[in-house]
Amino acid sequence: MSEENGTLYVLPFSRYEESRNIIPHRPVEEGAHEKIGYEGDDLGDPMIIPAGSIVVFTSRVFHRSGANVSDKPRRAFSSQYAVEPIVKPDNTLWMEAVP
Repeated sequence: MSEENGTLYVLPFSRYEESRNIIPHRPVEEGAHEKIGYEGDDLGDPMIIPAGSIVVFTSRVFHRSGANVSDKPRRAFSSQYAVEPIVKPDNTLWMEAVP
């Protein structure tokens, strides 16, 4: 990943201690799935890593990705783990949760 292809950025706890707590998020825009939980000036650290590498962090770490301004596609794999299947407010399974 590189800054040109929109690498992942993470904001370490040491620079935003409150992120260890659950922070309310707001939608980027009405109807959008993307949400914003941090609106400070610290943009985080870019994860400049070789293809095939893995970055692992808790979901409580503020993170973002940049725009892919290269002429090549950006590939990413995101996996989440939970003690039990995550359900939506209507009590149906979220995404491909397997009970």
